[in-house]
Amino acid sequence: MVEQKSLSSVERGRDMSRIGAFSDGVFAIAITLIVLQLEVPEGIGSGADLLGAFGDQAADFFAFTISFAMIGRFWYLHHRFMQMIQEFDPRLIGLNLLYLFFIVLIPFTSELMGDYGGEIPVAVMLYIANISLVVFCTGFMYVHSARQGLIRPEFRALFGIRTKAIFTTATIMAATIPFALLLGPYTPLLWFLFLRLNPYQRRGDVGEDDSGTPATGAD
Repeated sequence: MVEQKSLSSVERGRDMSRIGAFSDGVFAIAITLIVLQLEVPEGIGSGADLLGAFGDQAADFFAFTISFAMIGRFWYLHHRFMQMIQEFDPRLIGLNLLYLFFIVLIPFTSELMGDYGGEIPVAVMLYIANISLVVFCTGFMYVHSARQGLIRPEFRALFGIRTKAIFTTATIMAATIPFALLLGPYTPLLWFLFLRLNPYQRRGDVGEDDSGTPATGAD
């Protein structure tokens, strides 16, 4: 009689590397798609016309720049998160997929903000909500990883403060949603000001080394 073996419920080593590779692929697609919101001007007859056409897309260029920076930052911090995890269980895989869902949504909400943010504040609110949900999902991954003992032993001391930094960052970002009524598509600029108020960011930076993660909480 052939002995049947059950599949492991957790992912380690090479199996876990597939999760990282899949996540990297999603990031690569998302950061590429955001450039599609920029249009090549047509019917240009002079340099002045070209500059004028670029000026007409100023909001789109701004949305593209912010989104490129955010996706790039999210990729970097997700990479650091992967370094701190020693294994993935099914629930963490699910949380990672939910996280990637909101990453893939960024090109869509970025284009909404670029095209309609100046006239329709709701478009900006949706973008900010999208970015905030990415950060909140990261916090949920951190909490679950800590509770289930999925963290590498050398990172456990820093995990708590980084988790607080993440949820504080997400809350600060979400709190800027009402400002879209006044600032329109330029509301995300407030993040660079308000995130300095995060009391856990500086504390999370203490003890940082080459194998640790930056403690901005924007993962």
